[in-house]
Amino acid sequence: MKLGDTGQDDPHQLREDEHVPATAAHAQTATPAETPVSGTAQTESPLTLNVWSLAWPTMAAAFMHTATRWVDVKMVGVIGADAIAGVTAGGQLYWLIQTLVMAAATGLTAIVSRAYGSRNLQEVDHAHKQSIWMGWLIGLGTWIGFIPLIGFSLAWLGLTGNAADQGADYMIWLLVGNVPMTLIFLTGAALRAGGDTITPLWTGIIANVVNIFLNWVLIYGNLGSPAFGVAGAGMATSAAIVLHTLMIFGLWWRGWTILPRGLASWKLDLSMWRRLWKIGYPTGIEGLLFQLAMLSFMSFMALYGTEAFVAYQIGVQVLSFGFLPGHGFNVAAATMVGQYLGAGQPQRAMAAGWQTMRLAMLFMGLLGLGFIAVGEPLARWFLDDDTVVPMAVTFIWILGFSLPLMSWDFTVGGALRGAGDTRTPLYTVMIALGLFRLLPGYIIAHVLHWDVVWLWSVLFLDYAARAIVLGLAFRRGKWQNQQV
Repeated sequence: MKLGDTGQDDPHQLREDEHVPATAAHAQTATPAETPVSGTAQTESPLTLNVWSLAWPTMAAAFMHTATRWVDVKMVGVIGADAIAGVTAGGQLYWLIQTLVMAAATGLTAIVSRAYGSRNLQEVDHAHKQSIWMGWLIGLGTWIGFIPLIGFSLAWLGLTGNAADQGADYMIWLLVGNVPMTLIFLTGAALRAGGDTITPLWTGIIANVVNIFLNWVLIYGNLGSPAFGVAGAGMATSAAIVLHTLMIFGLWWRGWTILPRGLASWKLDLSMWRRLWKIGYPTGIEGLLFQLAMLSFMSFMALYGTEAFVAYQIGVQVLSFGFLPGHGFNVAAATMVGQYLGAGQPQRAMAAGWQTMRLAMLFMGLLGLGFIAVGEPLARWFLDDDTVVPMAVTFIWILGFSLPLMSWDFTVGGALRGAGDTRTPLYTVMIALGLFRLLPGYIIAHVLHWDVVWLWSVLFLDYAARAIVLGLAFRRGKWQNQQV
């Protein structure tokens, strides 16, 4: 029995002779009855192959992004623990302000994947162009609005003195690339919704290589540049984001991507804005709540000192590699579910969601075990500190055992969002974060004053609750009738 093949009696398993939705290679020409996979053995599972074709490039792109984040932390780590605290906290705040563009990207994914499934390329072009206008508004608004709040936000996380100064320097330059970031986020979402996960991958690889090179130049003052330190890391990241945006938009404008360009007008259409926002705003609220919960959780650790805070951040950086299958399978689930629903095949959408979840659970579980096995050398690679490293290893163990549960959040949540049901993941996050993370975390840190290990352990409860609630909601199947 092949990977992901659970046998003929499984109601969620597609038969070998069933077809799969359009992918990038033939999105503009295939009919709903065509199969994108050809030339393979009869025993191969079309569904498994299609999941992989969508998932692996996103995994690779996420790997490159995470590796670049690792290099950022490693390169500023030479400056000291305060630099690590400032960069990691600044990065957390940066993703907090990206929740609005995540909302728009979720709405765009649902609309574009449905449009590709029904072969409505004018709808694809229209939704993409309107999202670009929306991206400019979001990018400028969050950039201008957040700059005065940088100092307060870092203080809220418990950073003071030199660590707070380092975080502020990093954030100011990181925000310079905020508008290009929103544009690349949205266009990347449209490409993946159509089945093209390759273009964001290879352009991202080039941008990340440039990012690392500019880190070396700007942080340390090589090639005649001043040594900007932590600020140089922010400059390098923004420059790489600008480059990535220019590459993607250049390819699109030349007609070298699957996204159509001349089928719809650039005229503002507020009705499309309302559609994008109606689908996406629960995801924006979800992302905001999650980021605020993350920041609140980090503030609990301020009670345990800088060593515990840095150990937590190192552990998150290490385990972020365990999230890579989740990111890939999230895209695969959202794309396949959306395209199947657009083609009028809700049962195949259900099967795609379950199959993607099984594969993600397997791979995230294996990666979790792998990181547990090599947790200490990885933690010591970031910071060779005999106080911080043992604490980071303990946190890696906790998250490593939690990774299989996280796969449900990535894949089942992605499948629901791809169908346009963004409220169920929102309600799930509200329950899990409020009752199973922040409430017990507050009691442990502020009331009982237990060891930080107990505080970290509530993350397992959080993701267990999410897996149960999301799994039940997906099995119920109401999302199959969701309108976008």
